[in-house]
Amino acid sequence: VLLSLRCCCLRYHHHYFVLFGESLHHAFFFVHYHKMEKVEEEINEVKAEIKKTQQEIDAISKQLGASGLSDSEKQYLYTEKTQLRAKEMKLHDKEMILRDEKNKQLESKRLGTISENENSQYSFTEMLQEVHSAVVKRNRATPQKTPASFGKEEYFRIEREGKVKVFKPIEAERSILSQGEATELSKLSDEHQIVAFLTPHFEIVFGQCEESATVVVNSEEYKWLQTSEDSTYSQKPDLFVCHKAIYKTRSPPKRTDETLLDMMRRGNHKFGVLADWRLRRFLYVVMEAKAKVGNQGLGEIINYGAHLSFDEDGPITTRLILFDALQFWLVECVKGTLSSILKCKWTDGGSFSLAQNFALYDPMIELLERACQDFGVTIDSDSFLGQGAFGLVFRVKNRKGKELALKIVPDEDDNLFELLKQNDLTLRAKEKCPDLVVGIENNGYRSYENLGGALLQSDVGEHYLTLSPRQIVDALNALHSENVLHGDCRVENVVNVNGQAQFIDFRASILLRSSYGSQQKLAEMKQLRESIARSFY
Repeated sequence: VLLSLRCCCLRYHHHYFVLFGESLHHAFFFVHYHKMEKVEEEINEVKAEIKKTQQEIDAISKQLGASGLSDSEKQYLYTEKTQLRAKEMKLHDKEMILRDEKNKQLESKRLGTISENENSQYSFTEMLQEVHSAVVKRNRATPQKTPASFGKEEYFRIEREGKVKVFKPIEAERSILSQGEATELSKLSDEHQIVAFLTPHFEIVFGQCEESATVVVNSEEYKWLQTSEDSTYSQKPDLFVCHKAIYKTRSPPKRTDETLLDMMRRGNHKFGVLADWRLRRFLYVVMEAKAKVGNQGLGEIINYGAHLSFDEDGPITTRLILFDALQFWLVECVKGTLSSILKCKWTDGGSFSLAQNFALYDPMIELLERACQDFGVTIDSDSFLGQGAFGLVFRVKNRKGKELALKIVPDEDDNLFELLKQNDLTLRAKEKCPDLVVGIENNGYRSYENLGGALLQSDVGEHYLTLSPRQIVDALNALHSENVLHGDCRVENVVNVNGQAQFIDFRASILLRSSYGSQQKLAEMKQLRESIARSFY
């Protein structure tokens, strides 16, 4: 009896492993078969991308042949053309690799099968890895697929999850476009024209007016969305919406399309880029236009979301809008992965408030506006000065037109305590060394519950590179002669105020009570010299 039971168990386990092995075998065949289809699809997509890149190169060549270009404009166009050439070469390389892959697969005895010899080369572990990579989506900033292929897969995934929805119009509510405007827009097929036509409407939706700090920025021709450490491959979203303080202006691109030029003349179009990559978490929404919304555009805009969210500086959630002449999709990504799509038409009742409420506002922007209002200062574009260990610094103007530096910090950890300490230490250091320290304005410290704090400094100053290393070293020696230690003495904490090196960010400084502290002074001087060596030489 025991022997019979043992045999039954063995047969059961054998049957289980045979079934499991067959399932893996079928799954492996499934993966191989679909690889063949995908390679052909990707070859066609790469060829289309090569053609598009060549058209962009030709367009730039025509612009370079036009008269009246400034040296800086010519330099920009030459750089752009070089980058496009590099992109074209990479695309050709990719096409060759894909064709080699296709030829290898065609050598199989039969389409969709794998020879016994080839199959035997795969270990059990490799089969599992192959199936896993085909079934499980990985969260990575740059998927190893073409945008169309990636967009198609991601759309199919969230459609199965029930996260693709169509907006139901609300008759009594406002639409983004009237029926007449929508009819006029539907006649356009050029992406640049679609963007130009809709920009004034986006400005109304997102609250841009004479008094508003919100701007809709056109970045069709300017790379700023980073995909890697190499800026050559940075991307150019068509539009983005943000607070005016965090974008950097650019000159309008040269256009020859009269219809497009006429559209641009109708509104106060703004052109530019994000002032600093670290500010991407403060973007309200990023937008991309297509002649026709589809897999290609969806893949591109998901990639935008992935790159914006990448690493600790990026936002957890990104809001994006993909649109054409007939409709727009509200696309949300969470941690770089597509989360949901809501489809809507321009004439749908309620589409106005739908798009308006879709924008994502960060509390730091509210803090910036509150601080500007309370201090009685104004802020404009090209205002971002830098980001410190725990805050952001912007250039602002007081009622007399004097430029000041406004520092804001979020209400996190010990930020408010550190900012208050910086205010106190700076005032004390300024009292002892008035010509060596950037001061704080009267009542220049404010705190806001659940938002953060703000500090208004008396001078903006110029970049430390406008000073000589000797001037900076002499300034620290003078500071030490008054028994003042900075505590974080790097060139980044030095500015040029009327030709004099002055120190900022006394957050960790120590005011010595006597001439003691020579070791601290020597250590601080060593830190400064090392910082100078990195920055100047």
